[in-house]
Amino acid sequence: FEFLRLKKSLKEEGIGRYALNKQTIAFWEKLLNRQHQEGKKVLFLDEIGKLELNVEGWLKSVESLLDQPELCIVAAVRRDFIEDVIEALHLTRYKVLEVSEIGAEDAARMVIETVQNGFKK
Repeated sequence: FEFLRLKKSLKEEGIGRYALNKQTIAFWEKLLNRQHQEGKKVLFLDEIGKLELNVEGWLKSVESLLDQPELCIVAAVRRDFIEDVIEALHLTRYKVLEVSEIGAEDAARMVIETVQNGFKK
């Protein structure tokens, strides 16, 4: 599915110079809800950034999953948007893993430990 593309005209609805495909957004919202219903242990989101923070409905779908203590959500977030994502999702239980500092292998190990042993801030 095409998520976004450059706008063809200034009148086209979207964010900045990008137009959003509403069918793709609806598909992802359903997928996120289905993920919750299937009782998964881990959900990987790549990425939550400025665009996702402004997409109506998308964050609500992610937020609806946060009250599931057995679900570990792993999201790629650019350093510039970490505080915005924490605030937008009202996060109280989270870990920030600086993969560039600890390495991908250690980050993966920490995610696996969190899934196996539960969340500890």
